[in-house]
Amino acid sequence: MLVVGCAEAEPDDPAADRAALPEVALCDDVRDWPAAWERDELAAIERIDAHRERGADCGTKGRGSSAPALRRSGALTCAARAHAVAMAEQAHVGHTTPDEIDTTSRVDAVEYEGAVIEHFAAGPQTAEEVVEGVWRVSDAHCIDLLAPDHIDVGVGFVGDTMEGTPYATYWVVLLGDPPRGG
Repeated sequence: MLVVGCAEAEPDDPAADRAALPEVALCDDVRDWPAAWERDELAAIERIDAHRERGADCGTKGRGSSAPALRRSGALTCAARAHAVAMAEQAHVGHTTPDEIDTTSRVDAVEYEGAVIEHFAAGPQTAEEVVEGVWRVSDAHCIDLLAPDHIDVGVGFVGDTMEGTPYATYWVVLLGDPPRGG
């Protein structure tokens, strides 16, 4: 039995509304999320925000300046979690799953309006390992994490409780550039 608790947000708190998973079919299987996995997702966002705060040399992509902290998006969190689960269940790592569900399809399913960049990883055990040891050391991923147009974020993490998968963990980050005024 899985029991997940959370604090109730004030009804007129726009940040809480933005972080809530949308009421769409794609989110049904990822709404009740293990608390430990959600802590790892939040830890990854904190590490990405620390990277954004200090800026970085992204090798062949140049120096990325500091950028504001990201805001958590429930829509992007749902899409990221759904993809992390699909990668684990289908023993596949990539932007498109074997059943041909791609990033655009997932983002459309959660009704997120705006441009999105997706990065993933399989195997890192901690948020530190995935952000510092995978995404930051890749020039393209490094500069994407710093892009000031990326305002929204969703992270999906699947831990090592799924049997029969080739990797112990699966990570997905979606960085969103919502329409202006969004």
